Amino acid sequence: MGEQLSSRQYATKLKSLDEWLRNRLRYCIWHDWKKPERKRKNLIRLGVDQDHAYSWSRTRKGGWAVA
Repeated sequence: MGEQLSSRQYATKLKSLDEWLRNRLRYCIWHDWKKPERKRKNLIRLGVDQDHAYSWSRTRKGGWAVA
């Protein structure tokens, strides 16, 4: 019938789900910012130094890779 999970397996699955959800939230925020200038300004507001904020806001990678 159903698969019985040990507490270790249960914790591992929860950790994996937590990681995915956090990444999805970061992706949604990144996608919401849309324009590179807005991304740069918001990253600076979050405490990222200006050089990294500029390069991350202009990257050609997709939102999931950046998140």
